[in-house]
Amino acid sequence: MASLLIRCDTDEVVRSLVVLALCLAAACGDNIRGEGDEDAGPVAHSVFVANQDALVSYDLGTGWLRPGRVEGLHYPNNMVALADGHILLSNPEENDAGEVVVVQASTMAEVTRTPSTMEESGCSYHPNQLYLTPDRRFALVLNDSCEGEGSSAGFIDVRSDSSSRFALVGEVPLGLYWHNAAFSRTQERVVITNGGDCNEVLAIYDYGDIDHIRKVAALPIEAVGFHNDPPADGTYDPTYCDNDGEGLGQIPGPGECATASNGRAYCTIGATGDVVSIDLDADDPSFDLVRIRGRWGLQMRLHPDGRHLYALHSYPYGGCTIGQLVVIDSQSDAVVAQLPLGYYGPGCTEDLTGTLFEDAQPTGLTFTLDGQTLYVNVGALVGDQELVLDVRDPAAPVQLGSLDVGLGRGPDVLSGDGRFLVHVEGVEEVGTLTLIDAPAHELLGVIRTEEEPRVAVTFGTEEGPSPQDGPFDP
Repeated sequence: MASLLIRCDTDEVVRSLVVLALCLAAACGDNIRGEGDEDAGPVAHSVFVANQDALVSYDLGTGWLRPGRVEGLHYPNNMVALADGHILLSNPEENDAGEVVVVQASTMAEVTRTPSTMEESGCSYHPNQLYLTPDRRFALVLNDSCEGEGSSAGFIDVRSDSSSRFALVGEVPLGLYWHNAAFSRTQERVVITNGGDCNEVLAIYDYGDIDHIRKVAALPIEAVGFHNDPPADGTYDPTYCDNDGEGLGQIPGPGECATASNGRAYCTIGATGDVVSIDLDADDPSFDLVRIRGRWGLQMRLHPDGRHLYALHSYPYGGCTIGQLVVIDSQSDAVVAQLPLGYYGPGCTEDLTGTLFEDAQPTGLTFTLDGQTLYVNVGALVGDQELVLDVRDPAAPVQLGSLDVGLGRGPDVLSGDGRFLVHVEGVEEVGTLTLIDAPAHELLGVIRTEEEPRVAVTFGTEEGPSPQDGPFDP
């Protein structure tokens, strides 16, 4: 049983009816709605939260736990919401291939479970990232390999008028381990990274013929400064691609990708901090490497202006900083800003050395819909701050004071109307959802969840789905 609003900002002026509703609900104690209180009609603006074994939802206007619960999950990894109110969730099955679970938002009823792969491969395929193609015809599920072999991209039909809706209709093999993707704006093309592969860092696929998905081009590891020759003297070589864990090298570790308005796609290279710039739409796609000072850059998002790419680095860090923010201008592929990120805000006001947060890292980027504010999630091990930046000038971000969101680690999700940033927190089976007024940078309140949350999306009939990770959604 959940309880609502464990923190209210009573010393500040209450600027939202949401805050008042949340605080009143907390005073009443129980926040679980009765089973007969809602019908299958329009969906009130809600956040859908998956913990390690179930999916539940909360009304964002009142904080009530909505009726309905989907059981039988196993450490779900990612979720997306469709415009018609269906929630898709990638669910790795224990000792099995995995599936995508489809749920109707209005009733919290399970619609179907679609295998994420057509292969009979046991533990080798675990569904992780989920994306919607730009035309919203397909959901792309990226299956990670968990035994050093076997990995794929599956395409699930999500068209509302299709007789094969929610069926897996196409699949293509990928390289090793984890994956991220970004789509072309003009063609049925997608670039997909291979997180631990020692042959291809990433590849471009044409899915115009869903029955015959075609690899268009690939980027070898040599193009990003790696090789496959083990060190002859057995000493560590940072350019040797070591995906066997022998300790002689490292993997390139490409991370997230995004597509700018000019059609170029960009993907981060984790180990080096560099970024690959890709001429995604060319008949013969080309690749350029943008060199950047820093390392372990995995997260990337496109600023809503469509021109500037933002990437996070976990290194350099130390003292009062936890990494850096890098800005790339897609018109020139130039690095136009590198901003050290202070844990508590701009300026070095408090040394993190020896504290619980000395290893905190920036782990997520969320822009407000108007493109004026950027929120940086802090996670990795644990953190209690949400970093806030003024990005009205996309080429010159300015860090503001951080928000205290409570101890935890988890992702952020922006509501479809851009009003709420929901910060998902979870530590040792205790979870909370911190609601932030996204345009105003103000804490609204906290909903305590019954178990440690892993991933979340929002949906409301009027507000629509929360923006997905991808090429032109923030």
